[in-house]
Amino acid sequence: MRLNGSNKSVVNEPDKPVVRKKYKYTVISYIFNNYDQLHEVKCADDDVRYLLITDNKRLKSKTWEIHHYSEYECLQNLPDKWGIMYYIRFHPFEFCDTFVSIYLDASIAIKKSLDKLYMDFMSSNSEYGLSIHPYRNNVYDELNAWNKQRGLPMAEINAQRKLFSKTGFSKLVLFQGGVLLRKKGRISEVIDGLTWHFLRLTGTAFCVARIDQTILSYVIATYMSNSKYFIFSQHLIQSSYLAWMKHGTKEQLVIDSRFQIAPSVFGVKINPYRIE
Repeated sequence: MRLNGSNKSVVNEPDKPVVRKKYKYTVISYIFNNYDQLHEVKCADDDVRYLLITDNKRLKSKTWEIHHYSEYECLQNLPDKWGIMYYIRFHPFEFCDTFVSIYLDASIAIKKSLDKLYMDFMSSNSEYGLSIHPYRNNVYDELNAWNKQRGLPMAEINAQRKLFSKTGFSKLVLFQGGVLLRKKGRISEVIDGLTWHFLRLTGTAFCVARIDQTILSYVIATYMSNSKYFIFSQHLIQSSYLAWMKHGTKEQLVIDSRFQIAPSVFGVKINPYRIE
C-alpha cells in the first residue's frame, strides 16, 4: 500500500509477482547429525544454485543456500535420519526446478566452477551420471567390506543378498553414490524410484538400508542396463574441481592407487570420463 496526498488516505496496490531466479543447474547436498563439516564453495557461480539441507538450524553459509529439513513436507513422515538423507539423494527434483541436478556428498568440496562438468554431461547422450568404484567390482564384495570396516549388520547384508538372489544377480559391476548427475526425465525417475523402493525394502535397523551403492548398482544392472550412462572415476573427486574430504574434517583424502582396479562394467574394461 502507499499513502496518497496530504490527507494520507490509504490506497491499496496489487502485490507484485515474485520473480524467481533462473538457475542453470542445481548442486544439492545435505548434512545431518553434524557428520560432515560445511565446505564453502570456491568461485561459486551466480547462475548455479547450491542447495544444502540439514537438521542444524544454526548452520550458516556464504555460498550454500541452507534449508532445514522441516521446511519440506515430503520429509516429515520418514521415521529416521537415514530415510531423510536417502530420500533427498534419490529425489533431487523434488527440491529443485532445474533440468539438471548434481548431487554431492557433503564430504566433497567444490574447488572451482563445475560448469565444465555440467557442459560435458549436457553434451552427452546420457541422462544419468555416476562413478565406478575404485577398489571393487561387485556388490557382494562391497557388502562384506562394509561388514568388516563399518560394522554393517548381517541382517541388512542378508536382506540385500535375498533381494539379489531372486533375480540371480551376479554381474560384475559396482557404482558409487557420492556424486550423481541427472537430467530430469524418465530414466532418472525409474532408477531413483527403484533404488528408493529397494532401499526401503531391505532396511532393517533403520527405515532404509544404510548402504545404497549396492542397491543402485543392482537396479542399473538388472532393470536399466540398456541405457547409456555418463561414467566417471574417482579421478573426478581428486581433481582441481572437487576434493574428497575425511568426514567431519578439512583433511583431504587420497585414493590408494595400490588397491585400485581397472574400471570395468559387466566385466568389460571401460575408459571413464575425465574432467582434465
